[in-house]
Amino acid sequence: GIRNQCEALERAAAPRLTEELLGLLRSGHADVSFDWMRELGMLDVLLPELDAVADDPDAADGFGDLLRVIDHLPAKTRRGVPDAVLLAAVLLPEVMARRFDAEAITRRTMPISVFRDMALDVVEGFLERFALANHKKTSVLHVYEQFHRLCTARPDDRRARQIARKRHFTEALTLLEWLCTATGDALQLLDAWRNLAVLVPPESSAERSRGDGGGRRPSSRRRRRRAPRR
Repeated sequence: GIRNQCEALERAAAPRLTEELLGLLRSGHADVSFDWMRELGMLDVLLPELDAVADDPDAADGFGDLLRVIDHLPAKTRRGVPDAVLLAAVLLPEVMARRFDAEAITRRTMPISVFRDMALDVVEGFLERFALANHKKTSVLHVYEQFHRLCTARPDDRRARQIARKRHFTEALTLLEWLCTATGDALQLLDAWRNLAVLVPPESSAERSRGDGGGRRPSSRRRRRRAPRR
């Protein structure tokens, strides 16, 4: 039966698994499908991170509703969601759980550099399992990084406008909207970032290029001086 074939999933082609996972998340039936996969033991093989969160009753009351939020989106909206946002949403409950556990110990907000390393640690196994291309891996991590800034920065702070103009801000805001809808928390924070998103234009590709050091560098060659005319 299917239960006995779960281990065979580990030998399945990674690109096909990624395609099926994204298709499932856009189907409108992700929540029911993931429950079915968990009952059959498939989730423990493919997405042990999500399986662990499903066993946590606290997560089930909040973060665990993320899939339902995605399912309730209009079909056209689901189809238009970037892959990086959907993949980030799958592991967001585990990422947030680790963040809260760490902050309960340190009693302070997790610095962005620490959060970045922690998020990479959470998603590394997932990324290897599904053999995601480097650009998708980078996009998922950047979405998490921007998402953390939205959760920890104040929208009325002078740095908020800089955050709102950065690449992946829109994707991170989408993730925040889903989380707030699922948990019913931080709705004022969400509204503040939404309002700022309307007021602040996104960063242009030229500005991103300069910020990333990707602009054209001046030539290191010296110009020849023309010999004076006689």
